[in-house]
Amino acid sequence: DGCEDSPLQRVLKSPNAKPLPGHPGNLTAAQMHALHELTSALEHDGALQHPESETPSYQETQLLRFLRARNFNVAAARTMYLKAEAWKKEIELDRLVRDFHFDERDAVAAHGWRMYFHKVDRLGRPVFIQDLGNMDAAAVFRQTTPERVIHNFAVTLELAVRHRYEACSVASGRWVDDNMMVVNLAGLGLSTFWSMKGQLQQLLSILDNNFPELSGRVQIINAPYMFSTIWSWVKG
Repeated sequence: DGCEDSPLQRVLKSPNAKPLPGHPGNLTAAQMHALHELTSALEHDGALQHPESETPSYQETQLLRFLRARNFNVAAARTMYLKAEAWKKEIELDRLVRDFHFDERDAVAAHGWRMYFHKVDRLGRPVFIQDLGNMDAAAVFRQTTPERVIHNFAVTLELAVRHRYEACSVASGRWVDDNMMVVNLAGLGLSTFWSMKGQLQQLLSILDNNFPELSGRVQIINAPYMFSTIWSWVKG
């Protein structure tokens, strides 16, 4: 619009924005240069928006997530971004964002796996709940498939990237571009964990590779005995 700031630009210019280093509004000259280089490289790759469409307002925020994930190494961030774009094309994420409905949500939740955003924390970040309390993994996968779980996860995160963080920034007057994530493990037995291990690793790698830097803070609650040993296996 040229003359009038968008609501998001107004947040960034406000003294209350308080963006962390390496985030929009708080970049060093070298980081600004890296952002410019990455944008040019991805434009050259044809990996950003179609030439005739308007640049999405979240593009810079998103490119900086990939740069932070690779310590502002432009070549590494470019490779990571292109791989993520290829994966999103492979699962047809643009179409899923329009058409996908996780109709089995309530049935899956009834067997102990609930995943949803709920309100915001004190910093204005959306709170992302992964509630695995007393989950019956076999019953969950009688109601859905691993592929549909991944599609639901991808659509949830993509919609957050496109809309949720901006809305939270405007609502709180602070710069918000990640989540507070709460993982509830109450009553999660070892056998359930082992049956879910592959699924959890796949979800974590999807988050790491295709939606980097979204988990600003992860809080694990009601962790069972031996959890730290189990977690070291999952991370591997």
